[in-house]
Amino acid sequence: MKSRPIEKSRVALVRRFNKRAWLLPVLTLLLFLPVAGCRRDEVKVYHVAKDQDQAQSQSAPALPTDSPNPTLPPGHPDISSTPAAPGLAASGSAQTQLTWKTPEGWTEVPPGEMRVASFKIQGPNGKQADVSVIPLPGLPGSDEANVNRWRGQVGLSPASPEELKKSAESVEAGGQPAQLYDIAGQNPGSGDATRILGVIQHRPDAVWFFKMTGDAGLVEQQKPAFIQFVQDVKY
Repeated sequence: MKSRPIEKSRVALVRRFNKRAWLLPVLTLLLFLPVAGCRRDEVKVYHVAKDQDQAQSQSAPALPTDSPNPTLPPGHPDISSTPAAPGLAASGSAQTQLTWKTPEGWTEVPPGEMRVASFKIQGPNGKQADVSVIPLPGLPGSDEANVNRWRGQVGLSPASPEELKKSAESVEAGGQPAQLYDIAGQNPGSGDATRILGVIQHRPDAVWFFKMTGDAGLVEQQKPAFIQFVQDVKY
């Protein structure tokens, strides 16, 4: 007879547990939500970093600071010091063909730099002279500024426009008028007597400079050959 109350109490406990059993999945869900939220935040941060990496990989690589031509892509050959081919002068997008007759005693050498023609003259006792032909498209400066620069190369002070106009000799280059300047002085470094013959000609494509520099006596001797060379060139 005493076992009946015990059974009733057990039944009551089971019923009470069943009524609260629904709390277990609810509590489990509440505990899971913060963890899932944290994981979503971690995934979001990861995606942002990944997008930044992709943006960096898609951007063009920067040129090195010592690149000779910052506007060229990496690996492109440098064109800033590429020597011009003999007889060719660049003028914008076009090219002018220059031909000449090499005077006797002149040795043609690779032009390089901005030259389209270059020669060496060997005189007695080791005396030498250099001849160059350089076209400069655009505005390379006034004739007065260029001639005074030549004067500075032989230790002379700048001359006035009037003085330079009087010293200019009229010649022809390729059948067109040009101006010849004969400048004598000294080499500032060695003190040797030095002379410059410079011809300036303005053409539609560029300003052309024909120049002989060297030992004063040798340049004076070669002046007729230099004038003839300038006259004989053909564009």
